[in-house]
Amino acid sequence: MEVIEKYKGTSEMNKISVWSVCCFFFYFYSIGYAHSAGLNKVQVSIDPHISTRGYIPVISGADEIESSDFRESDLKEMQDSLRKMKSDNSKVDELTQKVLQLERKNSEQESKIERLQRSLDDMKRSNDNLSNQVSNLSGKIK
Repeated sequence: MEVIEKYKGTSEMNKISVWSVCCFFFYFYSIGYAHSAGLNKVQVSIDPHISTRGYIPVISGADEIESSDFRESDLKEMQDSLRKMKSDNSKVDELTQKVLQLERKNSEQESKIERLQRSLDDMKRSNDNLSNQVSNLSGKIK
């Protein structure tokens, strides 16, 4: 009789375990996270757009769950890293804007220099022409 009761308890636990695996799988499948189910495991993806997959352990007649190497400090470290990357990205954006602004100013300065160079060349030609005219006039006066 005791064996039958124990069997019924084990059978009931197995039904609950199977039911919980099915529930996990169909819940995650319905929201796009689950990909397949196996004995005591449901394969899920942390983000449905990323192919990296992990397993959710399911309790089945055992008193303990497999331990994870993931710690809260790991999460905090990732969050800090993400904040730093966002900060670095905003700094890069600011520097890019400054570089573009300096390139525009540089281009404007180069245009001004080219115009001044043309004006200087024109003045030199005019000065040469005036020198020639003065030489011609002084030659005629002598």
